[in-house]
Amino acid sequence: MNILNETKHRPPQSAETCFLTEIEPNKEEFAPDKASVKTNPPVSVTLRQQFNIIKSENENPIILSCIKIGNTLVFTDCDNYRLIICNSDGTDIHHIPLSYEPYHMTVVNSKTVAVSCTGRTILIINISTGSVTSTINTSGDCSGISYNDNNLYVVIDIDIIHVMDLTGKVIRTIPLPSDGIDDITVDRDRLVCIDYTSSIYCCSLDGKLIWKFKQDKFQDLHRVTTDNEGNVYVTDYNTNTVVVISDDGQHHRELLTKSDGLNEPWGIYFDKKENILLAPGQEEERRGGEKKGTGSKGGQTRADSEVARPVLGNIPSDGGQGDEKPVWGRYDSDAGEERGRNQGLGVQQDGPGNAADTSEKVAPAQD
Repeated sequence: MNILNETKHRPPQSAETCFLTEIEPNKEEFAPDKASVKTNPPVSVTLRQQFNIIKSENENPIILSCIKIGNTLVFTDCDNYRLIICNSDGTDIHHIPLSYEPYHMTVVNSKTVAVSCTGRTILIINISTGSVTSTINTSGDCSGISYNDNNLYVVIDIDIIHVMDLTGKVIRTIPLPSDGIDDITVDRDRLVCIDYTSSIYCCSLDGKLIWKFKQDKFQDLHRVTTDNEGNVYVTDYNTNTVVVISDDGQHHRELLTKSDGLNEPWGIYFDKKENILLAPGQEEERRGGEKKGTGSKGGQTRADSEVARPVLGNIPSDGGQGDEKPVWGRYDSDAGEERGRNQGLGVQQDGPGNAADTSEKVAPAQD
């Protein structure tokens, strides 16, 4: 399977709703009798606001990946061969046109992103000037990409990782635990990745398996990101869910769902510095112009002209620092006739999660 095959599975063209979520760790994170044993991943969230990120009713963006750098949000719009850039309040929307379809994206520094594209191409882009500063040609189709410790970690032909510098020089390779790996993120000394069976793998940086997470309920995972506590966040497109998994892979919780307004999420990103989780979903629109409810109970609809603004929150300083990285997959470009307007939903963490925590047995660390 190559990157062209992967594009067969795409979400329908409809509005992207960006959740900006403040994450607060669970205050009862440690078992009372064993202070070193974590029992729960963090968090509960509440919806705050939403914002529009398209300029025209005629736009039909397909957003697969997202990042947040300071007050700037960046989205890959693959069908329109561009990056969409705006402020975190939805203002100053502008585009960077590209010669290739952009898919996965990672932050290099405060002004630079690296984007994996079709054509076995990685683009290094200055988002301040809107210019492509360099182009890397890879030996195979490139998909998941993550920047860590001055190197790019790139999934090549969905079955191996090439570790390369910013000139494209391959330093080493890392074997993957599964054929069909799509998205990856590097979390300090660990690598977390998702394959096409919607299994999540946590490995050492030499490819040694630490744990595997698989839940039958979640069959359409696309993107992965981590916080500074090592918790793993993924989007499930079919169940309209953001799931958080504990850093040992033993516990998980549904963090955002349809009832929060999340609809068909794809990309996800954790801003380490501000401890904000960004998770674009979609707001569908009926052909007559009436929008479908985006998860509000009772199937409520929103007025076509409704545009709100996001509010960002910060994780308390005593609650961990958060982490980032992108996660995404592919979807079916022929999947729908509905058209929508890109919007973003801001979400603030109100306190420790009190939802029932479910967990599953996972493979132990391999020695």
